[in-house]
Amino acid sequence: MAQNAASTAATNSGATTGGVMPISMPKLLLSMAPLLVVVGLASRTMGLQLEQTMVTSALRTLLQLSLLGGILRPIFQIQNFWLVLGHCLFMMILAVQVACGKSNYIFPGQFDSILTSILLSVGGTGLFAFGVIIKPKPLWNPQYVIPMVGMLLGNSLNGMALAMNTLCRGLMEQGREIELYQTFGANQSEAMARLVKDSIRAGTLPLLNNMAVIGLVSIPGMMTGQILGGSPVGQAARYQAMIMYFIALATFGAILLQVRAISNVGLDPHTQILQTDHFEKMPEEGVSFWSLVKGSMLLSMLTTRGIGKQTTPTLNEIYQKDVFDKDYKELLQIQQLKQTEKDSCVDAEVADSGVCAGTSSVLEMVGLTQSISLLSKSGKGDSNDHGIAKSKILFQELSFRLNSGDIYQVGGPSGSGKSQLLRGIGLLTPLTSGTIRLENKHQDVVNPSEWRKQVRYVTQYKVEIPGTPREFVRKISHFESWKHANEPISEDDMIDTIRSFLQEWGLTDTALDQEWSTLSGGEAQRMILAIALASKPRVVLLDESTSALDLKSKLAVEQSVARYAHSHGIPTIWVSHDPGMAERYSSRDSL
Repeated sequence: MAQNAASTAATNSGATTGGVMPISMPKLLLSMAPLLVVVGLASRTMGLQLEQTMVTSALRTLLQLSLLGGILRPIFQIQNFWLVLGHCLFMMILAVQVACGKSNYIFPGQFDSILTSILLSVGGTGLFAFGVIIKPKPLWNPQYVIPMVGMLLGNSLNGMALAMNTLCRGLMEQGREIELYQTFGANQSEAMARLVKDSIRAGTLPLLNNMAVIGLVSIPGMMTGQILGGSPVGQAARYQAMIMYFIALATFGAILLQVRAISNVGLDPHTQILQTDHFEKMPEEGVSFWSLVKGSMLLSMLTTRGIGKQTTPTLNEIYQKDVFDKDYKELLQIQQLKQTEKDSCVDAEVADSGVCAGTSSVLEMVGLTQSISLLSKSGKGDSNDHGIAKSKILFQELSFRLNSGDIYQVGGPSGSGKSQLLRGIGLLTPLTSGTIRLENKHQDVVNPSEWRKQVRYVTQYKVEIPGTPREFVRKISHFESWKHANEPISEDDMIDTIRSFLQEWGLTDTALDQEWSTLSGGEAQRMILAIALASKPRVVLLDESTSALDLKSKLAVEQSVARYAHSHGIPTIWVSHDPGMAERYSSRDSL
């Protein structure tokens, strides 16, 4: 009995127990020698230049683990709650540093989000493990807590880094896909659903695959350690299975939390506007951990410095602090192509109340102004002596309204703000100032996804998303904003309307079941326009939506749009460089 007590005391103090053969320092150095010889010879022979790296890594392994042993020995002996907690928190801070180093991107709040994800996932898993399953005595017994927290941290970091890089890359490269879903009324989770799923799979699949083959091709480290320490093999196997479940739980929790945080950075949860400018590619030389800590939102009240970001100027700052383009000229040209029986107006007819005189309108815009930041030669935002980014005004104090069935053409040279105007009306890009009302409802009181469900922005770019147009129709018809529509549209009705448009525009029904990637630029433009019209929005915004079409197809589309806008009372704003559009519309008897 005395021998058992001594053995237990030795175990708690971190001393070597009976089942482990002692390793002296000379033997440890000898175990390192073959590695250095093999890697050194191969590196010299093949020109790998790994000699210095290998020696440094081997020595750091020895020194760091020796230092860790020296730190843990008194912690294991004293078993003080605060010492154990302090060491675990220290490991978590180091884990945040490692996770930041594994990231290929920098974004605001990165330090906070990673730290929060680790604290909640690893901390929550640890509380469940030690408080419900293992129940060591005391509960904070360092022999259990510190090794297991270390394993949870190490494994969850790998999964979180994979998920983080996958989602950040998706936001940077697949922004058009997100905005395409948004233009049909998708909310944040619906617009990012595919990217989020891909990132979660990327982070969890390596661990799940490892769990599927664990014990078949190798004996895991924890199980090996317990067997060497003299534990029964069955008990060691159960401990290994248990820790794998905890690792999977902590990893999955950290990934979910981090994905949510990145989603909120990439797509504002309130305005639901895509913010890819919040992400920067990690420089090749990396970024110091301290700079990420200084960029922490937790310290935002103590410092105004961000991560390479500049303050977006307000309209007053543009005017008062001399940061605007002094050579500004109004280059945007708005021309009415078709007018309903009700009066429509542009600029000059705006009353003092800020609305156009006459009958109520479908879409009303008052005082719209848009400015964009100017870039310096380095590609960064240029700023003046006040620290405010220099800006160029694209358009200012623009006011007009659209009645049912009105069609306007917006023209002007490249860079004059045509697309910015349409994107602003569609709530895809924030305007510098101005108000927009849809059927007398202010933009600020309407949910962004509900607004976009009714105000349909149609891009000029080729649609390149997974799946077919039919699958796209099925997906958008299940968006939350569609379920709350005053006049719900069935998927079958949409398909029938799309077919009729395709027939008018020279496409067959088979295009509905072709992959988007196989459609030509002109076919994709006609397809997405047909879907947009068939979805029966209240307003249509066409951003050069016939730019890839030949003249015959373009004329057919213009005629269909004019007829559909008239019959359904849908006001339309059409951005186009085509100078002949106005003449063609004016010459049509049907208009």
